[in-house]
Formats: sequence, structure tokens, C-alpha cells
Amino acid sequence: MITSGSAPAEVWMSSNQGDTWTKIDGPWATSDNASAFFASNGTYVALATDKGIYSALLRTVLSFATSANGTIAGAGDYAAGASATLTATPSPGYVFTGWTGAASGTQNPLSIVMDADKSVGATFAPDTSDSDGDGLSNYDEIVTYHTNPLQKDTDGDGFDDLFEINTGFNPALASSSPDAASSIRTAMEFRFNAGAGLSYRIESSTDLQNWTTQESAIVGSGGVVTRFYTTENLPKRYFRVRRN
Repeated sequence: MITSGSAPAEVWMSSNQGDTWTKIDGPWATSDNASAFFASNGTYVALATDKGIYSALLRTVLSFATSANGTIAGAGDYAAGASATLTATPSPGYVFTGWTGAASGTQNPLSIVMDADKSVGATFAPDTSDSDGDGLSNYDEIVTYHTNPLQKDTDGDGFDDLFEINTGFNPALASSSPDAASSIRTAMEFRFNAGAGLSYRIESSTDLQNWTTQESAIVGSGGVVTRFYTTENLPKRYFRVRRN
């Protein structure tokens, strides 16, 4: 309760004829006259009369919750009723996905009315788009591989970033290039006699029980047909020929 002629230790406000009360923290600067008492702490102003206690908001504070993978701009003190502009900026490799707390939606920048103290957060997610069309997301390029998301061939060695990654090379380093890299792999030669004008197919199996077509519509010319097939990662592989 406010007492005339002295700075109050506590000020409580009611905006609904005393049904509910809210404490307003000081320190307070005060003045009074015969019919009313005025108190202010720079944020609220309170007026006590024989009809009740009334208050008005003078200043509001906009604060931000900690947000991972991005930042928010616009925090500070605002006059009550003023407009504040929030701007979310994602870290490289991320995109802004929405507001949390006292704001919502995905508009960015966002304008809000400071009719009370407010705290706002933002969410960010990995950027899954592929700006240069090389098969790698912008997140993977920037965060994982440190390549340029706007260039298919970051190091300019003639090979796309994804090809270099898949072949064990560094796509961000020109000296690490698959250029002229070679390897020897084991293959088997399969031969059969094919009659002139007849159609054949070659089937393969790893267990002699289940067969899949390896090649079809092979038209013979009255001689030997030769094919080479890799055996990489296939410890056992069988072939047979069938006429179509």
C-alpha cells in the first residue's frame, strides 16, 4: 500500500477493481498531493487515489533466448507500445525455421509490438538444399566438407566434389585429386558359341539356385561370344548361357 508523504517500499497495481493485484518492483521516485499519490520506477508509473491504484507501463525490455546455430538481433529497451524488429541470422550451412517464445511464425525480419517485457527465441536447421547441383547439401558442403556450395568443383581439379568424396579424395584441396588415379581389379572371361542369327542371354548366380539375367538379346554370328565380368566383392559367381 502507498502511504502519503513517503517513498513506498512496495507498490501493487490492480487493473480490474482489486480482483487481482501485481507487485511492481522499485526503487521508486515519489510525489504526492492531498488527493493522490504518484510513484514511478522508470518502467511503470502508479497512481494511488481514494478510488484505487492505477498504473501504466512506460518502458519494456526485449530479450532473446539462447539459439543454437544462429543469432537474433533487436534486443533492448523499448517504450511501451513501440515496435521492435527481430532479425534472425542463421550460421553458415543452416536456415532459419521459426520463432519461439513471445513470437511465432517464420517471417524474417519480424516486427512485434512491445506492450510488455518479452523474450524471443529462434530455431535453425541444416540447409538441405543443393545450390550447385553436385549431389551434396549446402550443410554438408559448408559444415562437413568445407567446400563451396556454389561450385560443383571447389578445388578446380576437374572433378565434382561428390566424386572426390566417394573416391577418397579431398574436394577442397587441389593437390588431393583423383586425376589419373588407377587400379587393377580381378575379372573373369566368359565365352560361348552362338549360332548365326540366334538370340541368347547370359545369367549369373552366387549359389547355383537363384539366377538373374546379366545380359540379354545377344545375337550370335556363328562364332564365339566373349564377355568380361568383374568379380569384385563376389567370392563366388557362376555364369550360364540360355537361348531366348
